[in-house]
Amino acid sequence: MGKGKYIEREYTTYASQLGPAIVTKQGWKLRYYAEKNIFQLYYFPDDYKEKLVLNDKLPKMLNKLKTLLFEECDGNWENGGFPSFVKPRF
Repeated sequence: MGKGKYIEREYTTYASQLGPAIVTKQGWKLRYYAEKNIFQLYYFPDDYKEKLVLNDKLPKMLNKLKTLLFEECDGNWENGGFPSFVKPRF
């Protein structure tokens, strides 16, 4: 902490039991719900509670973020999720 050069990223990705997600510095969030095979696009500055899905209104942003997220998952959506049958090891 505090050592080395800080590099600001344009986005961050994370994995969950639901599936992978990406959040951009500009406030966009795309979540993939693996079990239902659906994506949901949100814009946090206007909707921090994630109530308004913007897929139909912003298909270009949806596709852009899907492409980035897929690349971050190394071309496999399963890499961005924790299947419910996988138990954490302590």
